Amino acid sequence: MESQSQAWTFNSLFLKDESLRQIRRQIYHSSGPGYVVIREFFDQQQVEHAQEIWTSTSASRHFEPFLGKHQFQLGSPNFMKKDDRGNRTFYNFLWGKPLDELTYEATFYIQTLRNRISGRNSSNEILPITGNSVSYRVVLTRNHEAPVPPHRDFWEPDHVLSKGHDLTRLQATLMLSEHGKDYAGRGFALVNNQGKKVVFGVDEPVKAGDLIIWRYSNEHSVMDIRSSDQQLGFLRILYPQEIIHDNSLGNRLLETLKTRGSPRYIASHLPIMWKKRIKRALGVNR
Repeated sequence: MESQSQAWTFNSLFLKDESLRQIRRQIYHSSGPGYVVIREFFDQQQVEHAQEIWTSTSASRHFEPFLGKHQFQLGSPNFMKKDDRGNRTFYNFLWGKPLDELTYEATFYIQTLRNRISGRNSSNEILPITGNSVSYRVVLTRNHEAPVPPHRDFWEPDHVLSKGHDLTRLQATLMLSEHGKDYAGRGFALVNNQGKKVVFGVDEPVKAGDLIIWRYSNEHSVMDIRSSDQQLGFLRILYPQEIIHDNSLGNRLLETLKTRGSPRYIASHLPIMWKKRIKRALGVNR
């Protein structure tokens, strides 16, 4: 039997830099807008499926109440925040059981694409190896004056060598609704590389299913969302790289060492088992 030529190789499946050159120019170069729109990333059937899942009244049963980002720990459940105006935010993690497999699977594709555009390894921050991990945050805004006030992320020009200042960082927004059809008002806006504010769905045509990849450090906002009882609202998915807190005993001790510093204080707060182990290691019998 003749052996078939190998069609799938590491190189054939890998996103090559040459293929991403034009996208990088649109996002990073001063002549580009600071974002790129990938049209119909979700087809119509996938859009309708995601809309049905994330607007269903039963979706909230699968989530714990969101009390703050201090809850984000490896192995933590997924969380949800809601109010009496119909606004909902679902905080999802890759280690949790997904409410929707389509949404879950898309996160891996989008994170890989974003990593390669920004010049990182394709697996970067899929797991919290460095303390950060991608999450997929499904947001339904029905009525809110300023759900996301204008701000910049990874923008600390006074501390250019800090990790908080990173002009290569990108965010991604998967649109699952359409301006004018599903909601009124302004919506998602971004100040482009030329300093002009662009409102998506107004100045830049986008539809449900389009994926926007944009520079985190450009000023952005979501403002003045209004929807009637007959409208869906502003539904989208964001992919923030969340800080995942290490709440293990070892890390708590390390934080104590950093914040307290006093050897006497540290010794008085060490668990007895740890004291015995340290004494044995040092050859101390008392």
